[in-house]
Amino acid sequence: MVARCSHASEASDSNDASLVLLLESTDFSVLFLGDLGEAGQERLLARNLRVFALLASKALVTKVAHHGSADQSRTFYGALDSEYLVFSVGKNDYGHPARSALSLAWQSGAEILRTDKLGHIALGHDHQLRYRYSGKLTA
Repeated sequence: MVARCSHASEASDSNDASLVLLLESTDFSVLFLGDLGEAGQERLLARNLRVFALLASKALVTKVAHHGSADQSRTFYGALDSEYLVFSVGKNDYGHPARSALSLAWQSGAEILRTDKLGHIALGHDHQLRYRYSGKLTA
């Protein structure tokens, strides 16, 4: 794996300058999008087309940006081809995950995993990418 640093000098706010992390193994990759909004997602895709093309060669898990806020890019999620889209979200007053974000996830064909519905989620690979969950922890 090669560490690359890119600057978000065009970022309009701190969410748009979120840390994005791609972890790769020989069998699958995991993409963590922080709180990156639509503009940041599209900038990330445009600057890394070759990386995203290579991600299509193995299973991909994507942690959906900003708890599934409405500020998501249809173009970005369409280009990902994720096996799993993980919504890390709990009880909140912001309406996360937003219906529009869930709609993007459903349209992608990825399996949707939500911590507010499943509890803790663990991923592993044993000849196939799999997940386990703890069950919802709170009412």
